[in-house]
Amino acid sequence: MTTLAKDSNGSAVQALHPGATTVGAVTGTSATFGPLASGARVVRLYATVNCRVLFGGGTATQNSMPLLAGTPEYFSLLPGETIAAIKETGAADGQLFITGME
Repeated sequence: MTTLAKDSNGSAVQALHPGATTVGAVTGTSATFGPLASGARVVRLYATVNCRVLFGGGTATQNSMPLLAGTPEYFSLLPGETIAAIKETGAADGQLFITGME
């Protein structure tokens, strides 16, 4: 796991450096992304449409965790873990941006 950066006084700063971003289509069919090549243990997810995401393998469904459009969220990942995504019923197709944080 990445250690926290330190400020000029040596105090921990809760910030991570963004790494590579994977962009994937979010449609009415579940799509799986990852595992991230960087091996990042924290990811930033940003979706252009309301969607549902599922961590750890499997198929995302309308019962999976919701991710609101335009609202970035941060999650920890286990080594080799994947993320599946599907758009919410009635939403247009969109994109999911997955950024590994280091």
